[in-house]
Amino acid sequence: MIRKEVGVHASWLLAGKLIQFLLAFIVGVLVVRYLGPYRFGELSFSLSFVAILAPVSKLGLDSIVVKQLVEKPSKQSLILGSAAMLKLIAVLFVVGTCFTTSFYMKADATVRGMIAIILLGQFLTTFDVGDFYFQSNLAGKFLGIGTVTSSVMSACYRVFLIVTHKSLIWFAMAVVVELTVKAIVSLYFLHARGLSPAEWKFSFPIAKTLLKQGSLLLFSAVAYFIYMKIDQVMIQQFLTERDVGLYAAAVRLSEAWYVVPGVLSVAFFPVIVKFKMDGDSDGYKRVMLQVYGAFTWISVFVAILVTLFSGFLVETIFGDSYIAAAKVLAVHFWSGIFVGFLVFSGKWYVNEGWLNFLLLRNVAGAIVNIVLNLMWIPRYGIVGAAVATLISYFVAGYLFDAVSSRSRECFFQKTCGILGGGLWARRL
Repeated sequence: MIRKEVGVHASWLLAGKLIQFLLAFIVGVLVVRYLGPYRFGELSFSLSFVAILAPVSKLGLDSIVVKQLVEKPSKQSLILGSAAMLKLIAVLFVVGTCFTTSFYMKADATVRGMIAIILLGQFLTTFDVGDFYFQSNLAGKFLGIGTVTSSVMSACYRVFLIVTHKSLIWFAMAVVVELTVKAIVSLYFLHARGLSPAEWKFSFPIAKTLLKQGSLLLFSAVAYFIYMKIDQVMIQQFLTERDVGLYAAAVRLSEAWYVVPGVLSVAFFPVIVKFKMDGDSDGYKRVMLQVYGAFTWISVFVAILVTLFSGFLVETIFGDSYIAAAKVLAVHFWSGIFVGFLVFSGKWYVNEGWLNFLLLRNVAGAIVNIVLNLMWIPRYGIVGAAVATLISYFVAGYLFDAVSSRSRECFFQKTCGILGGGLWARRL
């Protein structure tokens, strides 16, 4: 029964993310071509700058709240209400900090204006709390519909901007449009299931528990997004907006693959929580091995194809003006394997309660990425940034787990995945 529910849940999530990816990819290509490397670089820098601190608004609550809702369904309204209030307070902090910091960066008035607009959209992420309810109940249908609806509206908005030849700053509004539609759809489905946010209640003890459990995840998420986005910020500071545009175009293609581990992790997390609660260690290990095995080998196959045809892909999709991004794509795409490892093992760490390891792992990755970027961006340019990112993901997503005896089981699971996780899983 659980397997069937997970299958339906994952199918809706995957369908939603696939449609979102296709729309974002197709319209994104039009935007990249329309703006050109320089203006696209300015937009990408603005998005990356906000993205570094955006995890603070989440407070590391995503997995914690889902886990709490699965384990304590009777306290649903208190958990959701407490999480929503905490997120709203965190958003206020993020908006103030980012906006103030932007005046100390190498950026013009247009870039600062786009940063301000993107920050306004952060207030709407408070409604993401509704997603936690749907995840905990394996109700992927509602998440999928919300994702598709918001993606379609955002895509239509950006196409309208291109057709009407709007200026750069209007493209930052696409973030606000997408988040607004997503919030409206989420509220509609919550009401349809008899859940009104007006009935959610704040509980100081629960908020304190969530904040305590989420604090390590918060710092871990910030560290994770630092080495996810710091490369584009550092490229803009060391090089030019055009270099940011070239690098961001390659990363846009590379990060499209990240949707796969994202969907898989959301789908299997409630399952491993239940396996652990029921004491089914064999089922627990089998799921992890199957996920690592399937994802690794599919990723390797896709990465080989992308590496061989990187020049053709970049020139065909983005045009001749972006051809310098081909070398970046050929290197950066391999990071997707270790990003998957990071996402999957992150859920495993949360389920085991080893949040301190999650924090240390991401801090290690962030330090490696920053140090290597400082050395290699001035010397090797955007290709150096891509290599730095790949190495930092390898260290954080794979090598780090071998350091401690407590996390070594996770390291062995990943190694088995590389060597053929499906075969190992069938022996359990």
